[in-house]
Amino acid sequence: MNRLVIKQLIDRCEKLSIDLIAFVIMPDHIHLLIQLSTTTTLSDFIRSFKGTLTSILRPLINNQRLWQRDYYDHMIRN
Repeated sequence: MNRLVIKQLIDRCEKLSIDLIAFVIMPDHIHLLIQLSTTTTLSDFIRSFKGTLTSILRPLINNQRLWQRDYYDHMIRN
């Protein structure tokens, strides 16, 4: 299942022109270090990533909850 998560993460980043710097997959969430493009908001990226991945994985996990409800962000300025 982690390979599917990684594949979708890379695909979403490429599609939305986002630089993926680092990530850690946890049991019910993911930690990301990304650089957003000027055309994509963090909210759009998270919605796209979680939605796509949930639709793929839901049949495999018997409709269990896959992600935490919200996301929490921190901006790194330098």
